[in-house]
Amino acid sequence: MDFSEKDIAEMKTQIAKKLIKQYDLEEKLQVIKDEYKEKINPLKKEIKEHLKNVRLGFEDVQMMVHNIPDEDKGVVEFYDDEGTKVGERKMDRSEKASIKFPK
Repeated sequence: MDFSEKDIAEMKTQIAKKLIKQYDLEEKLQVIKDEYKEKINPLKKEIKEHLKNVRLGFEDVQMMVHNIPDEDKGVVEFYDDEGTKVGERKMDRSEKASIKFPK
């Protein structure tokens, strides 16, 4: 079945209308996706941070601390400004006192 020029022109008009409708719907969909991304991305960041903390077993926080050496234990303890112990590590050689000989 051959189409007449009028039929072809009508089909082209219908295609153009449907393409415009498709474009409008896709544009609305993109706006909705963007709105949900704004809500989801902060959650993704929080989840990623919590997973990292669970995997490592601690939370990595930058803060000013006071280093207090404990010669008996052989560690350097870290205290925040409020006096709360926030961590410790082994002393390195340069921090250890020289060898003490008994008298």
